[in-house]
Formats: sequence, C-alpha cells, structure tokens
Amino acid sequence: VQVVGRARVDARPQRDDVVPVPRAPERAAAAAAGERIGEKRKSDGSVAGPHPKRVKTEPVSGAEAADDSPEQRVAACAQVSRRLSTLLGTALGVPQERCATWAAELRVLDRRMEDPSRTVIAVVGPTGAGKSSLLNALLMEDSILPTSGMRACTAVVTEVHHESRQPGKHRFHAEIEFLAADDWYHELDTLLQDWNDSDRNTNRRPDPKTEAGVAWAKIMAVYGRFDTLENLRRNTQITRWLGQTIKLSSDRSTELRAQINKYVDSSSNDRRREWQPEHWPIVKKVVIKGPFDVLSSGALLVDLPGVQDSNAARNNVAKEYLKTCNTIWITANITRAVDDKTAKDLLGESFRRQLFMDGQYASIAFICTKTDMVSPSETIAALDLWDCCRELLDKLDALSAEMAPVQVELRELRQKIRDNSDTVADIDCQIEGNEELCTLLREHIAGTSGEAEEGTDMDVEVVQPSEESAEKGEGEGDANEATLTCPSDEDFFTELTEMLSELGMLERRMRTETSTIESLCNVTASIASNFPDLLACGIPDEQWAVTGAMFCDSQQECLQRIAECWLAHLRRVDPVMGKPLKELSTPAHYSLLLDWLACWVDEADQFANVLSIVRSRSVPFPQQLEAVERCIAEAREQRALLVQEMEQAQATCRRNEHFLLEKGHAHDVLQKELSCVCARERNKFSKREIAADFASGLQEMRTRASDATGVDYEDHEYMAGREGTGAANAGGEGQTSTGGQVPELDLPVFTVSASDFLKLKGKLGLDGTSATFTSEEQTEVPALQEFVHTLTAKGREAKADAVEQGLATLLKDIEVYLKDGGTADDGMRGTLEHVFKSLVCQTEAGLASAAAELEAAVRSALDVQLRTAVIAGTRAAEEKAMAVQTKWGVHRNSGGLHWATYRATCRRNGDFRELSMPTQLSEPLFSAMSVEWERIFTSFVPRQLKQTQERMMREAMDLCSRYAEKIAADDASVRERCARLMEQCKRRLKTVLPPLFKAAGDHVQLKQQEANRLIVPDVKELMGPTFEAIMAERGKGSYARMKQAMAKGVEEGRTKWFVHATSVLWEEVRWLPQQVRDQVMPAVQSLVQELERTFSPLWERRAQGPSGTNVTAMNAALLGKVRLLGSQIGGDHL
Repeated sequence: VQVVGRARVDARPQRDDVVPVPRAPERAAAAAAGERIGEKRKSDGSVAGPHPKRVKTEPVSGAEAADDSPEQRVAACAQVSRRLSTLLGTALGVPQERCATWAAELRVLDRRMEDPSRTVIAVVGPTGAGKSSLLNALLMEDSILPTSGMRACTAVVTEVHHESRQPGKHRFHAEIEFLAADDWYHELDTLLQDWNDSDRNTNRRPDPKTEAGVAWAKIMAVYGRFDTLENLRRNTQITRWLGQTIKLSSDRSTELRAQINKYVDSSSNDRRREWQPEHWPIVKKVVIKGPFDVLSSGALLVDLPGVQDSNAARNNVAKEYLKTCNTIWITANITRAVDDKTAKDLLGESFRRQLFMDGQYASIAFICTKTDMVSPSETIAALDLWDCCRELLDKLDALSAEMAPVQVELRELRQKIRDNSDTVADIDCQIEGNEELCTLLREHIAGTSGEAEEGTDMDVEVVQPSEESAEKGEGEGDANEATLTCPSDEDFFTELTEMLSELGMLERRMRTETSTIESLCNVTASIASNFPDLLACGIPDEQWAVTGAMFCDSQQECLQRIAECWLAHLRRVDPVMGKPLKELSTPAHYSLLLDWLACWVDEADQFANVLSIVRSRSVPFPQQLEAVERCIAEAREQRALLVQEMEQAQATCRRNEHFLLEKGHAHDVLQKELSCVCARERNKFSKREIAADFASGLQEMRTRASDATGVDYEDHEYMAGREGTGAANAGGEGQTSTGGQVPELDLPVFTVSASDFLKLKGKLGLDGTSATFTSEEQTEVPALQEFVHTLTAKGREAKADAVEQGLATLLKDIEVYLKDGGTADDGMRGTLEHVFKSLVCQTEAGLASAAAELEAAVRSALDVQLRTAVIAGTRAAEEKAMAVQTKWGVHRNSGGLHWATYRATCRRNGDFRELSMPTQLSEPLFSAMSVEWERIFTSFVPRQLKQTQERMMREAMDLCSRYAEKIAADDASVRERCARLMEQCKRRLKTVLPPLFKAAGDHVQLKQQEANRLIVPDVKELMGPTFEAIMAERGKGSYARMKQAMAKGVEEGRTKWFVHATSVLWEEVRWLPQQVRDQVMPAVQSLVQELERTFSPLWERRAQGPSGTNVTAMNAALLGKVRLLGSQIGGDHL
C-alpha cells in the first residue's frame, strides 16, 4: 500500500477502520469457518481475499506537519495504538508469544500516553512583591488567589491547576487542606511558650511582627482565649478540621475567592465587632482548579509564601516544592530589584547556594513586578534619557506653554467672579439696609405730620429747632420738615477715637507677646480701665442699635447703643464673652480675647462711618430720604454692571475650561506615552543589571569556594569539563531538567505590570484605566504567558517524541518480523541461536565492565575532589563558628537579635522566620563544597552516564557485526536478513537505552539533593543540649546568660558537630557510585533482551495457523495494515 503524504488523523472518536478485536474462542471459530477478519465475501459466498479498509489521507506539507501540537501527536499515536491492538488480536500467522510481547510493549506506550506531562513552576518572593497580582494576571482573572489581608504570620502554599470544565459541573474548584493534628498541637505548644515569655496582657494586642504578636494572632484566631495546652485541645470548634480537606466550587472566580477567604483571611475579626473562630492558622495548602488557558499546556503554578514558616509542616511543604519543581520564578518589585540586588542575593545566600547544589541554578527566571509605577523625571535623570524623550518633552513643553496663559486668565477670571460676587452681596446688603432706612424715614416723616400709625415700637424723639434759633433764621426750609439735631461733643468723640487707636495697639501687642497668664491679666486690666462702659452694658435689640443711633438724643446715647450692639454680637459668637473681661484670666481664653479685640479693630471703619453720621449737622428728613433713594438707585445700577461682568467672565471661563480640557487630555496622552517610554527603558536597564547581578552572585560563590579549597574554579579545564552535560536529564517530562546547564546562560528576566494588564483587559473596572502602558504586549504579561508554554513545551515535545519513537519502533519491529520469512531448517535455527548466545555472553562481560568503570569514575571524583572540599569546609566552619554566634548577641542596631527573638529561635531549635542558626553555622562548609558538589553531580556524573550509554551502544553494534560475520559469510540471503535486523536493533536500542540512562541520572540527582540536606538537620540535632540550656535561663540577666550558654555550647561542640555532620553526609554519598551502577545494570539487561528479541526471528519457529489458512497471505495483509498505521505517525521515526 502506497500512501502519499501523511495520514491526517482526527483526535475525535471515529469508527474504527478495522473490526474490533474478537475473543480467542471467536477467533478460532472464525478461522475454522474460513472467515478471516478484513476479508469481503462475493455475492456467491466466495472469499475475495484480504481487503483492508484504507484511512483517508491527504498530502500534508512539512511546515503544516511541524505545526501539530504535541497533544495532537499523542492523540494520533493513541488512535494508532488502538488499531494496532486490534490487529494484534487478529494476527493468526504470528506466534502467540511474539504477539504477547508486542501487546505488552504497546500497553507500556499506552500508559505513557495517559500519563500527563506536568511542569511545576514555584513562585517565590518577599512580602509585597506582587506575586498574587502577577498570578492573577497570568490566569486572566482579576482576583482568584487568596491574597486577603494575610499577615506575616500566615503562610499557605497555593497550587493552581488547569481543569477543563465538565458538563453539569462548576467552572472553578478549590481544595483547602488542613494541617495534621500533631503538627498543629506541636506548633500550639511553641506558641504558648512564646506568649508566656511576653507580658501576657490579652487585653492589649502586641506588635504583630513580634513573637508574642504571632502567638496572639494565631491562638486568638482559633480559640479566642489563652489557656493551658490541655484545655485548648478540648476546644474542637475549629480543630475538628485537622487532617481533613474541604472542597469548594463556583462558576465565578470572585465567588470562589470569597469562599477561600473564609479559611485563609486573617483580618476578618478586625472587621467584626464580635469574635468568631478562624481557620487560617491551621490551613496547610490551597489547591485551585479551573479552565486557565496559561496552564492548559501542562504547567502547575505554586505560590510559595516562604521557606521559613513558623509551622514545620508548611515549611517542609515549601522546601519540598523547591526541591522537586522544574522552574523557580523569583519575584521582586522593580523599584527594589536593582537597588536591593535581589537577583544576586536570590532571597538569601543559603537559598541561592541550595539551588546551585541542587542543579537548579539554570532553571531560575526573574520576574520584576509593578513596572507601571514609574516617575518620568527621576527615570530620565537616572538613565540619561534626555535624547530618547526629547520629542515628547518638547511636545509637553509646547502644550504647557499654550495652556499656561489660559490657566492664568482662568484663575484671574475666577477671582474676579468671586470678588464681584462678594461686591454684589455687599451691595445687596447695602440696598437692603438703605431700604429699611427709607422705610424708617418715611414713617418718621409721616409721624411728624400726624400720620404716624399707632403701636409703633420706635422710641424716636425728634428735636425741633428752638424759637431762638428760628428767629435767628437757622432753620430755613419747610416748617413741616423734621430735622435731627446732634450735639457736637467734640471732646467725647476725640476721646473715643483715641480709645479705638489704643484698642488696636493692645491687639497688636497681644499678638506679639507670649501668651502667659500675667500678660493676659495686664491686657485685661488695661481694657477694663479704658472701656468701663463697655463692660457694664446690657444686651439691647441689635436690629435697631445702629440705625436707631441716628435718632438718639446725644452722642453718649448713640455710642452706647453701638457698643451694646457689637458686644451682643460677640456674646452670641461665644458664651464666654458674656463674662466680664476681668474673669478671662486663663490661657484657654487667650485666643477668645484676641478674637474679641480683632473684631473691634476690623469694624473700626464701620464704627467711624456711624460716628460721622452721628456727628453730621442737621439734615432735613426728606432730603435724607432722597439721598438714600439715590444711593439705592446707584447701587442697583452698579450691581447690574457687576452682574453683567460676571456673566461675561463666566462665559469666558467656560471657553477656557473647554480649551484646557482638550489640551489637558492631549497632555495626559503625551504624559502617559512618556511614562511608557521611561518604564520600557527602565525595564531594559533592569534586565541588564539583574542578569549582571545574577552572574555576580555565581562568581562570588566560586570565589568563596576557591578561597576555602585553594582550587581555581575559573580554570578553563574546569569550564571545559562542563561541555556535554545534562544529557541524562534533558527533555524529561515531570522532572527537573537542569543537570549540566551552564549557570552562565542568560537569566530569563521579565518586567511585568499585572495591574495595567488587567485594566487593559477590562478586569479592574473600579480602578480606572491603565496608569502607564497602552497595550497588553507592553505589560509583558502575554510574553510571560508564552514563556509558560515554552517551559512546558520541552516536556510535551519529549513525551510526544518518545511515544512516536516507541510506537514507530514497534511497528517497524512488526514489519521486519513479518517481512522475514524465518528459517525452515531446524538445524540451522539451532546453530543461529547458539552462535548468538555465545557472543551475548562475551558482550555481557563488556557491558558489566562499562558499568563498573562508571562506578569507579564516580567514586574517584567523590573520594578525591569532593572529600578535599568537604574537609576544607569543615575546618572553615569550625574556625568561624564563634564569630557567627557572636553576631547573634550583639546590639540590634549592629545586626543582632532582640532577646525575645533570640529565645524564640532557640525554642525552635535554631530555626525561626528568616533566621536559621544551624544553617549560618554551616555556611562555611557549604561555601567550600558547593562548587565541587555542583560540578560532580550536574556535570561530571551526567557526562559519565552519557559516555557509558555510548559505549554500551558500541558494544551492542559490535556484537551485531560479529554475529553477522559468523553466520552470513557465504549466504547472501542470510546476510540481507542480518543487515535488516541489525538496523532494527540499532533503532530499538536508541529507543530503549536513553530512558533507562535518564532514569539513572534522575535517581542520582534525587539522591544528591537528599544528601546535601543532611548537614543542617544533623547540626541542629547536635545543638539540642545547647538550646535546652539556653531555654532554662530565666529572670533578671537571663539574656546575658543565654548568650554565654550559646558561646559555651558552640566552643565545646563545634568540632564534634561538623565532623559528625560531614560523616553523616559521607555515609550517604559513599553509596552513590554503587547506586549509579545499580541504576545502569537494568540498561545492560534490557540491552541483552533487545538484542535477543531483535535477532530471534532467525531461529524462531513460525506459526502454522489454522488448517486451511494461508499464513503467508495473512502476514502479507497484516504487513500492509502495519505499514498503513506507520504512515500515520509523524516525524522521521520510520
């Protein structure tokens, strides 16, 4: 059968092209009746011969074939596997043992196809780095991760999985896993001891950053009170969930987030009036599942709050993830990433060194967050971006210059409107007062003519001119015109004016003098002596006080009324002013007195105007009425002009505001563009600096190791030894594929703005528009999402390649077997088998020798290079131990510990928050051995495994060549058969051996990770008596005695501690060479089995088939179907 192009196979369920596999009895019955599967019958009942159905194919270009996803390739292989299983069930011309072998191999491939490829991405970073916002943006959800108000005392590992939505089920799911009972009660005991070391005041919440604050928060959250451990264990309202898992689900991410917050939010009691129990202290892990596109390719995101949690169970969970994850993302605020050298520090030297020794240094990516927070002025000056931003800056300057005069004009117009409005209000008051005055004058004129109405409450006495003055002609005018004659007491007016002046001087003096009681009393006495009448007056009807003063009999009465009016006003403003001024003798009344004086000074002009009216000469009432009416008319005319000016100014203001609004929008667009340019330039700068810091951190580790061991780890021979590493670990799905990756490779750095991305996606409507970036690509979140798929692509491609390779090899194996007619002569078959087995015995010896040489090479590297580094590190740790422990006890300003932190750390056997005493004591040891350790286990061992694999391959092919020489020297047909089998043998070995050696490399990596973690726990255990002695100290001076106990314990035990720890390490390491050999020996056995399986058709007796059947025709039909299936597998595997 010739197939043009590549068969296109739909992953959806289809009708099989071959009849389903019949059971064994059915096959026998069908064979006896002569009804072979895949044959059609003619209308007369005769068999037409083999007629397999063909799979519809169409030519597929290489580019199109290359675009197929790994999942589609695996789905196509799964369909081919199902059809091949059907064919094997109907292969009557093949021995059952051979069919069983093929079926077993097919089942192994099926399990591999069903096994999901998973890439674990651990996200770590300091508090406030924006991890949760970053993950929400990656998941395309505005809020699904439990970010809540969790304090530093909470730490919950959060896993995020992809899960396709199932019909009839909710879209999002979550699982809340709680701590085991033993883990929680152990932590509770420690928390109670921390609390007992504090002042134990449950009514006052301590600082949440302190040990007592952490204990208070957790115990009060779960129990609501403090008690003994035994009594608290009886309260199971919350702890009944220990060791259990709660499942949540919802169709909306926000609703699921609200459900999760009920269990992880530590701030809910702060918002409630009454206490309610909370779950967050006993939560161990949160698992969130949903149809997240970024995870659809097999990624799993793990948010790790930290590896120094106060709860040992959560701490172990975080450390386990860091040990087994495929990739580690380190997040940091971009404003601190460069300044704090976060890439260089990598969350601490011990954390960085652990990654280095684990071989995970090349699996790190750095994520800078909050890139939308940028100050253009600072960024331009710091990065010298003047030329880059010149055009935008010129445009902004031009806009600002265009807007500046309009803004000035707008301010002036608004001020003018306010002034005119105040003036109009004053004119309105003036008009109102003059209108009231007109009313009084009209009524007074009418009263003098005998037309005044009865019942008036005005007590106005009009003084008529005397007969003497009339005779002298002083009263010219109409006799009916009433006049007001005011006595001219010039002396009194002058005296009052001087008093007003002195009043102002007193007010200014009080403003400058110190506000003491003596000064206050002096000023009060002066006022009381200068203004005795003002202190004794009553409170008149203020409405008539000023206007009625015009109609008083004398200046004395007029001034008295004015004074009464103002004093009444002051009493209304503040009741204190109702007291005599002599009683205002406390500093509290000082400001009130100042206000009282200021009131008199501010009203001096109005007072003078009234006095001038009082002092005025006699004016006839009708003339006064006319004058007042003229004033009203003039005031109204002036008011109209002011209102007109205000309307014109308001119209101009509206035009200016519209102009400024348009220009302001254009200015905002340019400003946002400038911010975007600055942010992107800062991102480029940050990427370069972070990559340089990353390399600098590696250089420092090598320098420290060189100083401790005397080995130049920058030597070219050392670097050359790193070539070709990682072969054993490359391309594995679900495994850490970091072995042998040179740490000098570029560090992936992403500068991300999760906030702007979600805003551009319309997810954060309440937060407004994006602050800096104008497109989603500029936020780099899409690039990071693509990076996730890139990380998973390696494992998915490796899985698809392995499945295709394995299936293609199996099909080719079947094809080669079916094409080989076998050996008919029994004697020849025996000879062929005997010769092969004799050669296999020789080859087995060579393969075992290769495994032994691998063990010897690894053992030599450990015994020479690594042991030297470990001895040097042990010596360095002993020498520096006293200096390290001294730093813990110095003053806090010098980097020491508070006594409560010192005690809490010792209570936890040296591990508390970010501090680990055993780790710090062991740092010199790790510094000396880390580089050599990393070189051996991530470079040397993988390279040795690769060389051993290549040697075994050569041994196998050499066996094939020698076998062919012996059996096919004079027989061309046998020579052709051997050549075909040798090619198939090579193909099978390339399929079988790499996974076996990869498994061996993975085992070595796992064991070395476990081994390098033995030192710190052993040192911690040996420090136990020292910690117990420290905890026994109590009372006055206990801190000094605690430090003395620590110094004594370190001095006496440092040699024993590190010698014992390294001996434990070496006890584990010395078995690694043998374990490497043990891991390789299955490859030897598999190689021999594959050799025998490949060449066994030469001496294997072929099946005869049921009576009356043509085995050759059956095998030919089966061969055609196998070839057809092989054409449906992508790539060049066949």
